[in-house]
Amino acid sequence: MNVYDLNWDHLAIQNLGKGQLQIKNMSEFLKSPKTSLSKEGWIIKLKTEAIKFYENLKKKTDKNIQEWKNT
Repeated sequence: MNVYDLNWDHLAIQNLGKGQLQIKNMSEFLKSPKTSLSKEGWIIKLKTEAIKFYENLKKKTDKNIQEWKNT
């Protein structure tokens, strides 16, 4: 199986280095591991999810900075 075949319904980007693609729930993944997306569609989804991940990480980081400044 190629990485482009993995179903995004069961994937998440987690915070390790520049982000790591991980399976959220292996038992659910095994029920429907393949995606219907094309390779190009899969890459677009990856970019979209990566941007969301980093935007959320930035919000969390900014909040932590403010908390440190206010202590």
